[in-house]
Amino acid sequence: MAIVLYLVLPQQLLVAPRFVLPGLELLLLVPLVAINPRRPTRQTRTFRVLSLTLVLVIAASNMTALGILVHELIHAGVKDGPALLTAALQVWLTNIIVFGLAFWELDRGGPVTRTQAPRDELPLADFRFSQDENDDAIQEVADGASGTSDWVPTWARWRTCAPCAG
Repeated sequence: MAIVLYLVLPQQLLVAPRFVLPGLELLLLVPLVAINPRRPTRQTRTFRVLSLTLVLVIAASNMTALGILVHELIHAGVKDGPALLTAALQVWLTNIIVFGLAFWELDRGGPVTRTQAPRDELPLADFRFSQDENDDAIQEVADGASGTSDWVPTWARWRTCAPCAG
């Protein structure tokens, strides 16, 4: 989705020719999808570096586009306001994707480590979730705490949770 959002940015916000960065991002993405087409179960140092590089490339291009956008809004005498507002929305959405990917890749050693290692062998959490703090709350809330329910932040559980399915 971040690649598509970059492709449809206005020309004045592009860092390089339109297809250079999306091509690089696809070049990084294809091996990652090829090694783990459905679930992240295998990880090598090379694939870890590839995934983090992909997140950094998307983040760098988005932050550069944001800088250009701010410059255009402040100094360029905007002639097409709706187009720049649409571009701002695209940059904002890409930023949400980038931070989600960064958290996903960095927390507790990454997605493969979180799915393969037992909970007590996982590295310390990098991010705090409310489920990690609720063990001393009222019983209904404490039952969902990470310590009592063995809750771990994963995409698989998010996609398959019963309340989310309905």
